[in-house]
Amino acid sequence: MSTNSPTTADVLIAVPCYGSRVLPRFGQAREFVFAEVGLAGRSVSGLQRRIWDRVEEPQLVRWLHDEGVCTVLCGGIHPRFQVALGDEGIEVVWGFRGEVEEVLCRWLQDVNAFVGHTECGPRRRSWGCLPRDGEGESS
Repeated sequence: MSTNSPTTADVLIAVPCYGSRVLPRFGQAREFVFAEVGLAGRSVSGLQRRIWDRVEEPQLVRWLHDEGVCTVLCGGIHPRFQVALGDEGIEVVWGFRGEVEEVLCRWLQDVNAFVGHTECGPRRRSWGCLPRDGEGESS
């Protein structure tokens, strides 16, 4: 069984941010909030602000993978980043805006609702932590 499966007690979520808010475009991200999320108890713990150092690790997606990120929650994201994250086994859920902590709580409350549904709210390109829904998107 993969360590990125939904039965894993804790997963690592990354949210690109500026200040306390979700950054509108993933491709402009340098700062992230990493959150340990317990899927079973639907709880957020271990919030940590991390800065991606382009000199030390020039590839953002590889850095996220090496840090153990399972899912990225973001505002908007270019399809090339969606594919690159997917290639690393990282799930992408996009369309979020607002305060990072509120976004994390909203995602965690509705995590099962995002599987296979894009009628309203954030859109999903699933790759890793949760079951794949096979849906894509365009930005």
